[in-house]
Amino acid sequence: MDQGNERLILFFTPEASVIPHLAAQCVLGRTLMEQGHNVRFVFCPGLFSRCPVMDMYALPTEMSAHERKQVCSQCMQHSAALLGAYGLRSISLADHLDHQAVLDVATLPQNMPADMRDFEYDGIPFGKICLHDLVLATKLNDHQNISPENRVRWIQYTCSAVLAHLITRRLCEDLDVATVVTYQDYGILLGARLAAEARGIPVFTTHAAWHRSVDRRRVVIVPEIEFQARQKASLRWPEWKPLPLPPADVTEVTDDLVRKFGATAAHVYSPPKTFDSDDLLGKLKLSSDKKLVVAYTSSTDEYAASKV
Repeated sequence: MDQGNERLILFFTPEASVIPHLAAQCVLGRTLMEQGHNVRFVFCPGLFSRCPVMDMYALPTEMSAHERKQVCSQCMQHSAALLGAYGLRSISLADHLDHQAVLDVATLPQNMPADMRDFEYDGIPFGKICLHDLVLATKLNDHQNISPENRVRWIQYTCSAVLAHLITRRLCEDLDVATVVTYQDYGILLGARLAAEARGIPVFTTHAAWHRSVDRRRVVIVPEIEFQARQKASLRWPEWKPLPLPPADVTEVTDDLVRKFGATAAHVYSPPKTFDSDDLLGKLKLSSDKKLVVAYTSSTDEYAASKV
């Protein structure tokens, strides 16, 4: 099949140094390519002021030009190596970045409102969108009193998301894009999603299953923002509630709980449970003859983030 005339499935996964993200996308992209689809991955030559790679390395808000060049060069090497190993082709984001977009983004930091949550661009609340990135990276739960450093970081996330939006808009104008695929919903990825959706192009979010903190054996694919998909799923609880779980699923759920109680997973922020489970009812002075109801409460940062 001549793939040159086929519409593009565009994988917008510029955070190549987050190897598990890109590797999962490469497996999916290679599978689609072998089925005859025209697949392209974006290639980022270091355009974003803040991206998931920088957060992964816990890099400071203010970096020297040398530090930034190092992390971006390594990311480009990872992209070239993985895409090359899977035989996948890429499109440089720089080739679809026009001068006006550069100027627009460059002026944003000086024109941000006092409350970043009020910032919008093209009618899109990028300030609120990128607050999620800030909370994820810093575990910040007070969104009213933002330190100068965190404000700078918030601005960096926001400018990066707007830049991704403008580049993707241009990509969709320059190329015959049929579908866009992202890995999770960081600000820069939502910027790309919203640009594609504005042109009527469907976007799919992918991520590893949340089971066992991150279960990389399973890739979840949803045709919307992942948080929206989870909200819709939660509304179906009345339908699922009376359905019994098979023993294998009960075992999986138990394994997930044990892992979380041990605090060995990267996404668990509470310390591990330290008490001895022997005669727990006796230690808590609870009756063994009565039913016991246990309520699990979320941490403050998770609760606050869910309300943003």
